[in-house]
Amino acid sequence: MAAMILSRPLSVCIRKLCFSKKPCVRPALAEVNKALEIDQNLDWAHSVRDAVQADIKRVEVQGKQTTVKTSEDYQLCADESADYKQRGMACDRFISLGTLANPELLAAYLGRGWMRYKDNQPGLASADYGKAIELDPKDASAYGGRGRSYYARGDHDRAIADYNKAIELNPNDATTYYNRGIAYDTKGEHDRAIADYNKAIELNPKDADAYDSRGPSYYARGDLANALRDFNEAIRINPKWALPRANRAEGFRRQGVLTEALADANKALEIDQNLDWARSVHDAIRADIQRLEGGRRDRPADTGIDTTGR
Repeated sequence: MAAMILSRPLSVCIRKLCFSKKPCVRPALAEVNKALEIDQNLDWAHSVRDAVQADIKRVEVQGKQTTVKTSEDYQLCADESADYKQRGMACDRFISLGTLANPELLAAYLGRGWMRYKDNQPGLASADYGKAIELDPKDASAYGGRGRSYYARGDHDRAIADYNKAIELNPNDATTYYNRGIAYDTKGEHDRAIADYNKAIELNPKDADAYDSRGPSYYARGDLANALRDFNEAIRINPKWALPRANRAEGFRRQGVLTEALADANKALEIDQNLDWARSVHDAIRADIQRLEGGRRDRPADTGIDTTGR
């Protein structure tokens, strides 16, 4: 009779179906116990019960380890100050569980989206930020992140649309104004770019990036004086940053103040010898200097003798 309750093929099927699935393994144990109630001397039933109990123990241990690991992953995923790569991988593992509550899943998509953006995967990043927006259409950071991703893909109009939405939801985020300014600059809309940089600086007066980006916009408008003032301020805020020194060198070059221009270009290359823009400006200044010196050599010497024929 016991064999009818739990045949060998049935027991094998139960264990295969229920392997590592705790809610399913326990009914298998109940079935085996029922067989042993009917015939406690049935060796096969004892063998199956031992195997099922081992399955249950293994599942319980794995469950505890998974719970601990999941908790660690979520803490890292939610930590915006963590290394972007480690955080993003933790978020990826967290998303793969597929059993997350809405706020947890939102943070996970934001974290993985940032990792993918930083890893130059803007298409995947924009998809993650899109998922985050689906979960919370009022999350400004999700729109800002997708805007960055669209910009990296060369889709400047959609980037600006997302920045607009992010600003609508959070009008006090300096970074979003700055990013939208960059997008406007790329489209050649320098007046709009300057307005956004102005707002970014108003919200964060110590943002050297905003000053250094507003300078070239002033260049584009022919306002060299304001451009140089912005580069001066960027250098004051961050004296170890090469880019504003290279930009100021170019400003001095345009003014014809080549000594100051060369000093700035040299300093920029001293800070970052791999900055191509600094190297380009430096070479242009040297060419200007050589051209001026060549012109002086070709000019006739002043002998004091009147050669006008008068």
